[in-house]
Amino acid sequence: ERKTIEVGDENEDVRSCKQQCRSFVFLVGDKNLRIINSPGIGDTRGLEQDVEDFHKILTYMSQYEHLNGICILLKPNEER
Repeated sequence: ERKTIEVGDENEDVRSCKQQCRSFVFLVGDKNLRIINSPGIGDTRGLEQDVEDFHKILTYMSQYEHLNGICILLKPNEER
C-alpha cells in the first residue's frame, strides 16, 4: 500500500524551517510513525555550522527512549 505524506507549504522559505529539529507523528495502521526533520548536513555556512547542527540533532533525539531506524535523504543532483 502506498502512502503519500506532505508537510508544509512548498512556497515556504526552507532556510528557516531547517534551523531547528521538528517532529511529525503519523498514524500508520495501529502504530505511530514519528518523522524528525532536522537541519541539513553540508551547510553553506561551513563546517562550524555543521558541528552546531549535529549537536542540535543529537540533543533533540536524546529525548526519545529508543529509535527504530534512521533515514538520511540526500539530493543526488548536488556536488556537495
